[in-house]
Amino acid sequence: MDLEEETGIKWFCPEPYANIMTDTTGSYKPCCASIGDGYEVTTKTHSPIEAMNSPKAKEFRKAFIDGKIPDACSTCVKQEQNNIKSHRQWYIDRYKQGSDDEFGSEFGFQAQKIADLAHQVKQDPNADIKPEWFHSMEHTAAGGNYCNLKCAMCAASCSSSFAKESYELNEMQGVDHFARFGKHKYQPEVNDSVHKEMDYILPRLGEIKLTGGEPLAIPYNYDLLQKAIDIGSADQQILRIITNGTLNASIKGKSIFDLIPHFRKVIFNISIESWGKKNDYIRYPSDFNTVLSNASRYADEFVNTDVTFVSTINALNIGHIDEIYLKAKQHGSDFLDSVAVSYVVQDHPTGMNVAAVPDDIKEQYLDHYFSLPYEVAKRMQPYIKLLEETVHIPSLTKLLM
Repeated sequence: MDLEEETGIKWFCPEPYANIMTDTTGSYKPCCASIGDGYEVTTKTHSPIEAMNSPKAKEFRKAFIDGKIPDACSTCVKQEQNNIKSHRQWYIDRYKQGSDDEFGSEFGFQAQKIADLAHQVKQDPNADIKPEWFHSMEHTAAGGNYCNLKCAMCAASCSSSFAKESYELNEMQGVDHFARFGKHKYQPEVNDSVHKEMDYILPRLGEIKLTGGEPLAIPYNYDLLQKAIDIGSADQQILRIITNGTLNASIKGKSIFDLIPHFRKVIFNISIESWGKKNDYIRYPSDFNTVLSNASRYADEFVNTDVTFVSTINALNIGHIDEIYLKAKQHGSDFLDSVAVSYVVQDHPTGMNVAAVPDDIKEQYLDHYFSLPYEVAKRMQPYIKLLEETVHIPSLTKLLM
């Protein structure tokens, strides 16, 4: 089913109808790629379904119906303008039977529920919804922002280590984070109704998505996975873990290796920005040998796991994204094709947007891409186009430096 065609909404996104996403401050948002304050409610006061029926959430869904693209969707808009497959397009494809996505043929059976919900909202945008099925749940609020790395393109809200260093350097981001929360490592308050609603959500949930912070170091994630196992939903669910690949923690006597066999499918998205030492520089203090060793173990040890490397698109890696793609394929483990999907936006406080790349450096990057074999250069075409069309902003270069 083509959801845009079925719903009659030209720029349709299924996430406001079937996704639960909370960031590390406890704020509910339409999805992980959305920009801004989201639904303007938090886990302190609202359960997930209550958040989906907040005024801002209804306003968000109505915008699509009215043919207006919310400002929060600017990342996907930018990706699609540069022929980079956006989060929105990935989500839609998961509902197409026989699509390229590894689970499209299975999530396709749920497409009619999303379409019916969209038609219901078109009839009355102010009516409450209660989904019968949820695409995914990225419930990072309960875990908070603990992370052992301080990646160059990260944010204080997503990494306690980044927040601490930024504060010590007297940078605005770190100072503001500490002023707001009174600490670098932060875990927001979660209302009891959030935990209770998991009894309704988990049996109707297609995918549990663990992000962070660093999800494999956060105790709540292990409790959530154990609950899915205990209620009998895990063997029908996809578990997607977005990890920096540096840790194999044992929490409450369990490691992720104890939990993997209980899920129908486990996907490890290993976050890297380049291959080898360049990755260690951008994702400091990562150790790439450890990352590669853990990624290989995830891929080789279990029959129900897939492993892929994912990266942001930023000023420090835009010239060598091909290295991730090529070297992952050359490695002995059976990794899926690497992807770069998270575009660092222009107003990001680190200056890591591609517009920070000076024109003379940009020309060197383009020369490199044009020297690649045809099939590789063809795959790099979205990043070539992004380099060619992005106008250099000197102030961002200064901020980045």
